[in-house]
Amino acid sequence: MKYFKNLKTSERISLSFSVFGVVSLLLFMFFINATYFLIWYQKQKSMSFSEMNSTYQSYLTSDGKMEDVESFKTYLLTQDTIIIPTTGKLLCSTGVSKKIHEDPSLVKDRLFYKTGDTTYFIYSKNFDYIGEVKVLFDITPYITSQIIIIKTGLVFIFLVFILQFFAGKYISRRLLHDLTNISQKLQWIDFDSKLSKIQCELPNDDEIQILAETLNKSFTKIENQTQNLKQFITDVSHEFKTPLMSINSKIDVLEKKLSLKKEVSSDEKEFFIYMKSQTKKLNTLLETLFFLSRSEEGIQKLEKKSTDFSQYLESTCNGFFENHPQVEVKYNITPEVFQKIEKTTCHIIIENLLTNAVKFNTKKYPTISIWCNPEWFSISDNGIWITAEEKQNIYQKFYKKNINIEWFGIGLFLVKRILILYNWDIIITSQKEKGTKVTIKFT
Repeated sequence: MKYFKNLKTSERISLSFSVFGVVSLLLFMFFINATYFLIWYQKQKSMSFSEMNSTYQSYLTSDGKMEDVESFKTYLLTQDTIIIPTTGKLLCSTGVSKKIHEDPSLVKDRLFYKTGDTTYFIYSKNFDYIGEVKVLFDITPYITSQIIIIKTGLVFIFLVFILQFFAGKYISRRLLHDLTNISQKLQWIDFDSKLSKIQCELPNDDEIQILAETLNKSFTKIENQTQNLKQFITDVSHEFKTPLMSINSKIDVLEKKLSLKKEVSSDEKEFFIYMKSQTKKLNTLLETLFFLSRSEEGIQKLEKKSTDFSQYLESTCNGFFENHPQVEVKYNITPEVFQKIEKTTCHIIIENLLTNAVKFNTKKYPTISIWCNPEWFSISDNGIWITAEEKQNIYQKFYKKNINIEWFGIGLFLVKRILILYNWDIIITSQKEKGTKVTIKFT
């Protein structure tokens, strides 16, 4: 049963019908053999006594003389016969006498008797004035022929089982073809899927057609809700931009006023540093969401300008690590590496890679190394490693390796999207106990 559950649906269907077919054939074969045996039995029984009845019919009437009855008994004893009179001594033919000596139970009520390789079937009939007459008939040829027929039938049934299984499997797959198409379509559904309707050329009341129509209606609802969610992200990004800009401007004004004061407490300085870092973080998040919504709508275009990428990378990293004083940073940057970039999206790339390097580092004092040359730049850490299975999923939207860490799970998905627009490649290498290195290759 456990093996049966591990089979595919088409295989279970074909195997079930094959077993049903085999059981049906076995029952049919048993029925045919039983019927044939009964017909043969009645025929042989009739033939065994027909000559006796026709030749000695006059001896068996109430008008028959006793010497006629005795003559009939003499005839009977020329056969393999046992005569059990109502009174008197048991009579039997010479051959049967020897058999009774070997097996006294032969006199009792039984249908079969076997001696050596020969099998006898025992017919029994009562005659007036004589008693019960048992005739032994050799059925060895019949049994031999039946065994041959049964063996041939079993071989035939086995071949039918194999043929029926593979034929059933083929037919099941053909009939379940539409269901397979539905499964394949559902397998690739995600947040960004462009769902097309499932087409099935089946009657309207067909079970698979009903399933397809139900899924098509669900697809429509999912698409509408997804579109509404994307529009909501765009609207929220716009709505948050205005108050955030106002907050930033007020912080700048207060910071300038604070700089005019002769004495400034350390608490005040820490407050403004914290406020600026948090507003900057919120601004980066909004820019990320805004870019994400525009890229999904297919309207995101990059206005790239030639920039000293070495300087831009180092300044971006320095700004990031101001809020992470516990991190040891190692730079190996070739100066004056110029690339055509759009600073907002490039900032998203660097910020996400640095955030991952810090967030997923379990060391108390993590070390992050940054390289840059005309062909590539990379960010490596000494934190946790990424398995081969995780590498297949890390670019998926909302993928979270550890659900206990608070983040959206769109960082590397977004990085990958932006790199496609830049036509840059990303390579991630990771080793246990050594950490992870992310390399971005320029084109």
